[in-house]
Amino acid sequence: MKIRRMTATFGKLDRRTLPLSGGLNILYAPNESGKTTWSVFLRTMLYGLDTRERGPLADKNRYLSWSGTAMEGLMDLEIQNRRITLTRHTGRAPLSEAQAVYTGTAEPVPELAAGSWGEALLGIPREVFERTAFIGQAGLGVSQTPSLERRITTLATAGEEGISFTEAQTTLKKQLSRRTGRTGTLPALEAELSETASLLRQAETQQEEQARLQREIDRLEEQEAYHIQEMHRHASPQLRQQEEARAALRQQEKEVAALPGKTNLLALRAAAFSTAANQTGKNRLTEQLRLRSEESAAAKAPLEGFPLFQGLTGQEAIDRAGTDAGRWQSLQERALLGKRLTIAALPLAVLAAILLFLLPPWPTALLFLLPIALLATGQSFRSAQQQAEELAAAYPDGFSEHAAQYDALYQHWEDTLQAEAESRTRLQELVSSTDAAVDQVLTNVRIFAPEADSLPAAVTAIDDAIEQLDRLDAARTAYDQLCAAPSLDDSPHTTALAETRTALAGCRQRLAQLQTDPSQLSARLETLTAQKQEVLMECEALSLALATLENANASIQAKFSPALGAETTQLFSRLTGGRYRKVLLDRDLTAQAEAVSDMLPHAASLLSRGAADQLYLALRLALCRLVLPAPAPLILDDALSSFDDDRLTLALEVLFEEAKNRQILLFTCQSREVRWARNHVNVHIATL
Repeated sequence: MKIRRMTATFGKLDRRTLPLSGGLNILYAPNESGKTTWSVFLRTMLYGLDTRERGPLADKNRYLSWSGTAMEGLMDLEIQNRRITLTRHTGRAPLSEAQAVYTGTAEPVPELAAGSWGEALLGIPREVFERTAFIGQAGLGVSQTPSLERRITTLATAGEEGISFTEAQTTLKKQLSRRTGRTGTLPALEAELSETASLLRQAETQQEEQARLQREIDRLEEQEAYHIQEMHRHASPQLRQQEEARAALRQQEKEVAALPGKTNLLALRAAAFSTAANQTGKNRLTEQLRLRSEESAAAKAPLEGFPLFQGLTGQEAIDRAGTDAGRWQSLQERALLGKRLTIAALPLAVLAAILLFLLPPWPTALLFLLPIALLATGQSFRSAQQQAEELAAAYPDGFSEHAAQYDALYQHWEDTLQAEAESRTRLQELVSSTDAAVDQVLTNVRIFAPEADSLPAAVTAIDDAIEQLDRLDAARTAYDQLCAAPSLDDSPHTTALAETRTALAGCRQRLAQLQTDPSQLSARLETLTAQKQEVLMECEALSLALATLENANASIQAKFSPALGAETTQLFSRLTGGRYRKVLLDRDLTAQAEAVSDMLPHAASLLSRGAADQLYLALRLALCRLVLPAPAPLILDDALSSFDDDRLTLALEVLFEEAKNRQILLFTCQSREVRWARNHVNVHIATL
């Protein structure tokens, strides 16, 4: 790619034009003449103006036009034997209106319709361009970015550009941290596992206490039965009532023996009610999804009234309407030309007829060929009028208006599709969570009600179980009241029976307080253990992926770093007149240099300012040669100001050689470069 001309209203540049040539361009101007402004303008024309930046030093504020007019710019390019003109104008935002056409025409360049031209023309994103071929003031140093890293990886592997090592490593580390970090999944699971295990141990201890109490109750019941048997011959109404109450209590205890505690049943019923509410919400979301589907279908129907735009997005329809408008204008011009040719043919035919009577017939007859040719050409152009009318008929509301209507309808259809997709996602999430909750409720209920096969049946079984426990409490209360009533029998067995029943009531009360259901805790413990094992496997997989990624990156670096280091070494040696023999680079592109007379390399920060700039200029040129496509131009803004005269000459010789492969724009405030250029052919010199 070669830049032929730039015209800018940008910062201090007011409709200024800068002509350029291929190869090496040395652009001389004293300080505050607009060199940096031109270089930033070039980058802005290629990659656009970042309007998201804030502050007075943001480009949109720093390069406001000094004349008070709106920002605008033009750039003429030559690429692959094609001449292209890029223009940017200020619309709703600075330089937001972009157009790329073939130079000298209004015909748009299809592949440059989006307005972000740098990547399409140069094959590299903005971040790579800024860190390789765009060298601003005090900007020779190179910093690694994901985009540049992807580009380097592509070169080393000869594959397609994908995610960079740094991005992939960061993503994997975040995923690993979410599982193993202080607030991650694994610590939370381990804490819940510990708590559940503790509760289960308590429940198992309580079971042992329950078994002991049950044995004591059995003993006391046998003792109670003995005293009752001894008192049988002295039976009284009071004793018979106690016997009946005791029998009822025993029956109730047998019926509820397999039931969990009342607290667990109440919690299970609450979970069932919550799940039932979610099922109601599922029905509501299903109906909402149906309505959203009908809305999207209704929103799509009007699009069928635009057959010209079928299958196109709103923006694509606007682009096609613009293309058709330009074609219609061209057809109109051809039709007008045909009309004029037809009109011009009539007087010529009359003139030829008159001359036929006045002059010899043979040469005069040839005069009729001209009006006939004009008529034939005019008729061929008149068909353009019919084509223009047919094209206009396809746009009954006008080109832009017709496309705008389609764009509005298309946007509305996309909004309804988005709403439908959101409703479907919410429904799927609720269905998944609700089904899992139903399964959990049914699993817990079937422990004491195996016949429960649905959520309503589970709720009924829970209510029946709670009712049974209520009846047990009522039977126990009635029995305890009868036992506590003053006895009318003063026999020794009556007193012993009262004492036995008092002890029995105490044991039963304690047993009721210790009622637990360790099966639920065991099931939860198994679930948590399985979840922990799954997370541990995920952590192992992530750790393995990180290790594999790092090994792969090391392999890629082993392939690329020597090549980049060798190219940088060769260039740095030339720039310093052979003083340095080796350059070492790490993954972050931090450089070290080893002089011929030194035993060890030195970091760039320990070199002189001039030597460090020469080192990073060598690295920049090496990256341009190895990473960038050949057409990418190289821009240097006062980048050689710290070089002494000898090394400046060496640097210019290197740039002159590099300019055989790519266009180079060297902005400078010093005359040394100009004096050197006057002794070399094929170097374009311009004074700004």
